[in-house]
Amino acid sequence: KNSSKSNEPLIWQWVEDIDPSKITDVEVRTAYRLNLPKCKSCRKNCQGKPTCLFGLGEAQWMSAPSDLDRDNLQQKLEKQIEAEKRKEGELVGLKNLGATCYVNTYLQLWYHNVSFRNALYSLEYKDEDLALQQSLCGQLQLIFGLLESGVSKSVDPTEFIKCLGLATDLQQDAQEFSKLFLSLLETTPSLSQVIKDQFCGEYTYVTICQSCKSATQRPSNFYELDLNIQGNKDLKSCLTEFLREEKLVGENQYYCTKCKSKQNAIRKICLKKLPQTLNLQLLRFVYDRASQSRQKISTNLSFPDYLDFPMVESGGHLLGHDDTQYKLTAVLIHRGLSASSGHFVAHIWEPESGNWYKFNDELDLDSYKGEDNVCKEIIQELEPAPKKIKLSKGCHSSKDVYMLVYSKATVDMLKRNPVPEAVKKLVDEHNASEASRFANIRNEADEKRVKDMEMRKKMVSFIQILHSEKESKHQWLPAKILKHFLNTTKSDSVLKQEINYLCSHGNLKVDKAVLLKYVPKPAADIVQHAYPGLKPMSDLMLCHTCVKNQCLLIQSKKKLKEDHFLVSECLKTQQNGLDKDPGEFFYVGKQSLKRWRSLAMQDIMKKYGSTSSLDVADSTDSKSNTAKNESSDECEDSFNSDLLCDHNALTIDQSCFQFVPLLIWNVLKYYFPDCVQFKFGQATPCQTCLNDVISAQKKIVERKKFAIEQKSNLHQLFLGKNRPSISFLNEVEFLTESNQTDFFVVSNQFLSEWREFVRHPEKHEPVTSVSNDIFMCAHGKLLYDPLLILASDKDVEEDDFDHRCELVWSAEWRYIVSNFIVDHEICINKTLPIESTSRLIYTPELCITCMAGLEAKKFQQLCRYEDAEIYVLKSTQSAQDFDSFQNKNGEILSKETRRGKRVRRCVRGEKKLTNLSSTLTLKDLKIRIMNQFSVPPFDQNLWMNGKRLMNDELTLETLHIIPGCTITVVEDTPSMDNSALIFEPVKTTEPETGFQGTGLLGY
Repeated sequence: KNSSKSNEPLIWQWVEDIDPSKITDVEVRTAYRLNLPKCKSCRKNCQGKPTCLFGLGEAQWMSAPSDLDRDNLQQKLEKQIEAEKRKEGELVGLKNLGATCYVNTYLQLWYHNVSFRNALYSLEYKDEDLALQQSLCGQLQLIFGLLESGVSKSVDPTEFIKCLGLATDLQQDAQEFSKLFLSLLETTPSLSQVIKDQFCGEYTYVTICQSCKSATQRPSNFYELDLNIQGNKDLKSCLTEFLREEKLVGENQYYCTKCKSKQNAIRKICLKKLPQTLNLQLLRFVYDRASQSRQKISTNLSFPDYLDFPMVESGGHLLGHDDTQYKLTAVLIHRGLSASSGHFVAHIWEPESGNWYKFNDELDLDSYKGEDNVCKEIIQELEPAPKKIKLSKGCHSSKDVYMLVYSKATVDMLKRNPVPEAVKKLVDEHNASEASRFANIRNEADEKRVKDMEMRKKMVSFIQILHSEKESKHQWLPAKILKHFLNTTKSDSVLKQEINYLCSHGNLKVDKAVLLKYVPKPAADIVQHAYPGLKPMSDLMLCHTCVKNQCLLIQSKKKLKEDHFLVSECLKTQQNGLDKDPGEFFYVGKQSLKRWRSLAMQDIMKKYGSTSSLDVADSTDSKSNTAKNESSDECEDSFNSDLLCDHNALTIDQSCFQFVPLLIWNVLKYYFPDCVQFKFGQATPCQTCLNDVISAQKKIVERKKFAIEQKSNLHQLFLGKNRPSISFLNEVEFLTESNQTDFFVVSNQFLSEWREFVRHPEKHEPVTSVSNDIFMCAHGKLLYDPLLILASDKDVEEDDFDHRCELVWSAEWRYIVSNFIVDHEICINKTLPIESTSRLIYTPELCITCMAGLEAKKFQQLCRYEDAEIYVLKSTQSAQDFDSFQNKNGEILSKETRRGKRVRRCVRGEKKLTNLSSTLTLKDLKIRIMNQFSVPPFDQNLWMNGKRLMNDELTLETLHIIPGCTITVVEDTPSMDNSALIFEPVKTTEPETGFQGTGLLGY
């Protein structure tokens, strides 16, 4: 239970029977909660009790830390340092900078290639310090040096990534990175030869004419073989497909230079030379035309520990067995289902130890012995397969492998070159920096421990002073700041004194004592020194005036509560008819009587509550709190003001007041002495208001007569019956000129207002004028064709209701002209038949120029929209057979522009596109259509109203695509086979656009 509320009776119980003018220091100290019993110990600080100085956070300082805690802290620190240090003979990982795991796998792969590393170490520079910091090869040397001789468990490749200009938050194509990087290094003279020896092989494209049997050869070098895995279950099938003969027949016939004509031929790839290190790039990432993005092929592929190439030719004869035997030395894995995300991991065989290592950035640098464990480790990278894969001994399988590295099994173990002196110097500097960092961690921990001990001594001394009973002088401190001071280990922020604790007399507010603590002055001085912005509050700053006002406030509230009960009971007695006393009665406003208590409470608070915001005495009175909330929502009118009319006299509205007896009136008069007073039998209602009511009633009677007269003369127009329509005007025949009939136009706006007046004349003013100005242009002619905007025509939809009209008969028009003010007379008549035809004549005539401009403006507005919908229909015809569609739909445009906002359902085969904006481009629309019909944008031919929509960069507004229109999609039949991208074995010479702007394309 909140201590501040539980102590209320003890604090203010003396108020009821005391004279406020005789308050002493004892009552003042009681009001400030200083006479409450002191706490000897308290686990949780008592809220609202200034003398309770326990449970503020001192417990953490009074219990001294044990030696065991210090030993545990030291052990934890040493474990942290050991976790970052490299053990002797341990391999090192590379930090992932966000999405650079694909770079890390290749850096580990090339580092463990001893021939490549030796060649890199042999590079020399004139200015070695500058070259190592700024050149790509220098940065690569430094990374290799740290991987070999660094003291940390992980190497930061940030400078190397910056040197290449790669984005750290964008995952790129790992296979393309490998090709571009090796091509870039090949331009370095000292590395060119080792790259060719290690990675470069040779094959020949052989084409044999089936007619003359002549063969043409085109040799080509390769750095990796790109193998298709789609439809293949093992590596051998991939290689067989790569070397399979291709028949060139039909449209693909080969032009034979010897036969001087196109002939059937056979084309195949012959391997001539294999490199020391054979990189097999598996085409696991392919381009999907439907989604226009790269996709990953997640099919299992098995591969052996040893690979043999008996079909390799060299100088016209097959190579020996020793030259075609390869051993698996690295497996590169891609985790994840998407080609644009996921994670790259490398498994590399280390020849000196004979162990396999998994390189997962700086994590999981685990080793495992034996080649049989490679398969287990790779399969653990993946989700569990639904069926167990059966493999022969020495074979492995994975659905995430994207590159296999095989090395010649007969290659002797090479001697490793030492790290160059210039690189070793930088590595030593890095190691020294790391050793210094580890030492600083230990020193900072020691300094923190000493600082904690000093802080603990100071806090223990402060707590002893805080609980000392010898001090006689005290000061007030905010409890929030005192708790913050005793819990400085949790937060180092400095708190500001945001609350104003002083009253208008310059002393401490009596209601703010619940937020403060009564602290010995020496302890308060220590806290104030820690918080320079904290203003001291002396124990002498107790405000007698505020306590007196609070006493008067409580007593007034108590009396108000009693008077409210008295008034309520008297009103109940009067309502039940039990009051037979024919005494004096007074007028009281019903709203004022309903909320008189809240109005009285406002006056009391204004008088006595200016120094206090805490409702002390009435805190448990729910009715008082409800009255206070109601009063805050009501307007601040004075009591009984609702009795007055606009002339400050007694209102004539009897529903606004009621009568109360003299007993109740005396109570109300006590709280509202300046309110207006009307005694029953002496006050009379406002005569001016009575006269106004009589005048208004006469006016309503006149309006009703006027409305009845107009309704009688224009009865058919009022009901909307027997109206001249378009069909009537077109069908009626006038035989003689004397029988010619005129029709007149009135606006729908006039008719709507006039009909409302006739129906409810007591609520609406009479309509005195007929305005046809909205139908006129600046030239004094008609801006609209009246027959197209008739209000009675259900087939025409128009957004603007005011621009509609109706036709009236000549007799009706004569009455309108004589009883209303008409600004423009619009007449329609029909000429005599001439050669069996007749025509309508408008007076004034139509303005063709302005009408055309208005139609163009409307169509422009129709082409600008947000959150609109259109309909798309896919044609089953080919693009060549679609000419008939143009003739069939060439006249739709005019109908579409007049459709307005009419809602229709999709017809068969149509699909509705919603949430469209006129600012979208045609390209954006094609993408939306692709999501509905699965037709790629480049295969879409869009037609609307017999015209083809061209230029993908134009907006829907520019193309005049309006809401509710229908667009037809004609699909081009794709002529290119998707399999060409997947099965093409020839290495492409054009790099992917993903590396444009980086150092890989021109360092």
